[in-house]
Amino acid sequence: MAKRLAKEVAVFLDAYDPGLHTTRVMIGIVSEGLDLTVFGEAGERTTAGIRKDTLEWAGIFDDAATGGTRSMDAAAKNLIGSGARQASVLFGTGTGQTFYGGTGWHLLSAKEPARIGEIVMMETIFQGDGTWERGVTLSSGARGLVLTTGGQTGPTVDGAAATTAGGALYIHAMQFTGSGTGTTMLIAMDDSADSTTWSEKFATSFAGTTGTALRFALTGTIRRYTRQASGTYSGGTFFVGLVRS
Repeated sequence: MAKRLAKEVAVFLDAYDPGLHTTRVMIGIVSEGLDLTVFGEAGERTTAGIRKDTLEWAGIFDDAATGGTRSMDAAAKNLIGSGARQASVLFGTGTGQTFYGGTGWHLLSAKEPARIGEIVMMETIFQGDGTWERGVTLSSGARGLVLTTGGQTGPTVDGAAATTAGGALYIHAMQFTGSGTGTTMLIAMDDSADSTTWSEKFATSFAGTTGTALRFALTGTIRRYTRQASGTYSGGTFFVGLVRS
């Protein structure tokens, strides 16, 4: 049976980017605080703490292209039953498009139903400790990624209004392509009330060549307009997504 690649979605797992050859993505959203009266209970009471968010990903990729310590095949098999990963799923891959992010994902199963040489079909199921958060992509470029060898500022994203309760910034910094050990990537976010005068809301830097993924909590007011800010990179590929509380 032929598999059609899903070109308008992207999936990032920690510092891996398997989504280029995705054939299926399914996210499950938690039902928390379920009102039991809908099932005929006489008294109004709710259940709390139901944490069942899931992520299913299937795709076809060249394992040789992510070989060695970054082999997707080897990594998936080694992570079954352990580890808490960070995931971001993009539906529509341009700046300002919707993404779902979450942390604390545990790989429940990974199977390889087909392999031809280094061409692998992989099917995985993850379950989260928490819940999905919905936000927008700030980074620019194909599939929400920035590939750069210098400073870069992303397009302006209009959030419609300022928010006062903070939020979160999701960053997936893939394998660096700079000068080797000690390569530094600085990733920042600016906000603005009028899309003209900007100030830095957040900045962080990474050193090394293995890549990383982090969720940063943002506090206070996030103004209406935001952008992935210019920084300094010896070279690398990364995704930045913003969640407003």
